Amino acid sequence: MLWGLKFYNDFLNEAGPLGNVQSELLFRKEASTFTFEKGWAFPRRIYFNGDNCVMPPPDAYPWLPNACFRSVISLLQPIMTLLASCVFLWAYM
Repeated sequence: MLWGLKFYNDFLNEAGPLGNVQSELLFRKEASTFTFEKGWAFPRRIYFNGDNCVMPPPDAYPWLPNACFRSVISLLQPIMTLLASCVFLWAYM
């Protein structure tokens, strides 16, 4: 999503007879304006159809999920081990 003037992207609704709208976005990567935080690459400013547009800050976008998941077994395993040990000790006493 490009942030710019209100109702500026209305021309996308007027797609024409074939229903195809195309725009060309060229990104020039500069170390001072291009970031790669939390898995996303964000340009700070872009030129969209000849207009200068400012992109939202990287913190406004959702983060990418981690590759690993939080395991419930890690908490369940010590509890079950302790419970099984108590049952075996009680049974053999």
